[in-house]
Amino acid sequence: MSASSLFFWGTLIAAGAADISSAAEPPPSSGEQLVQQYCANCHPIETVLAKKHSKDEWTEIIFRMVDHGLNAPPEDLEAILVYLSNAKSAPPSKGR
Repeated sequence: MSASSLFFWGTLIAAGAADISSAAEPPPSSGEQLVQQYCANCHPIETVLAKKHSKDEWTEIIFRMVDHGLNAPPEDLEAILVYLSNAKSAPPSKGR
């Protein structure tokens, strides 16, 4: 795990945001706007928005994107995770 990943998750934990289910819901569409702002730099937005994953899977994906160079403030990453976990969710994968 890269130093930026550790910083991101350490910051969220220190801020008491480790459990995003209790995190305040961002204003309507702000999460989607952030997905477009950050994710569309490398991926077609239609592809990102067509995906459905569990909260744990989205967390792993965000970890991977940070490791690949995604540079966003922790509060934006948290808002993206909340948005994707709520709007683009799927049941947890079996075998995980």
